Amino acid sequence: MKVRSVLIGVVLLLFSHFSAATVIVLDPLATSVGVGDSVTVHLDITGLAPPGVSVIHADIYFDPTVIAFMDAVAGDFFALNPASMWGDPVTFPLFPGAPVDPTAVSPVTLPDEIGFDFVELFFMPSMVDGTLVELTFKAVGAGVASLAFNDVVVLDAAGAPSFASDVLDDITVSAVSVSEPNMLSLLGVVAFGVVWLRRRCSQT
Repeated sequence: MKVRSVLIGVVLLLFSHFSAATVIVLDPLATSVGVGDSVTVHLDITGLAPPGVSVIHADIYFDPTVIAFMDAVAGDFFALNPASMWGDPVTFPLFPGAPVDPTAVSPVTLPDEIGFDFVELFFMPSMVDGTLVELTFKAVGAGVASLAFNDVVVLDAAGAPSFASDVLDDITVSAVSVSEPNMLSLLGVVAFGVVWLRRRCSQT
């Protein structure tokens, strides 16, 4: 009876460990902006559970003809997990709002990719969910751009993979072109100009 209770406890412990799904998501999942506007996207990590996370890597691809990457700043994850740092380029300490340089961004060779690397320090695994980075893009052309993940790696404090799914949400940014003035508006402007000119000529 005692052995059976121990086995049930071990099974429940294992189930609770593996049922916790650590995932990286983009927030919001969809938004719409006009050409020339900027949009901010959060890269969040959720589902952290013991033994915590020690390494995070993620690349994000996007359509550079629709949106252009502007900048990235650290999220609240680095206040909630103070032993964390960016691994490439090495940046420590980090605090919410601090500028972050992507690990893979080149306007010439990789105009559509940005990447981020995170490691924990002092054998203190990160345990609290939060926003890793806030990404700012600018809408540069009409269309739809999907931000897609690639090469995602999440390791727990023991160095074992803890990422539960290979399928992640994408975010779609619709860059809506500024509408051209319609013909009626143009005619109205022309008519106003004609009336103004006539009045001025009659006064002289």
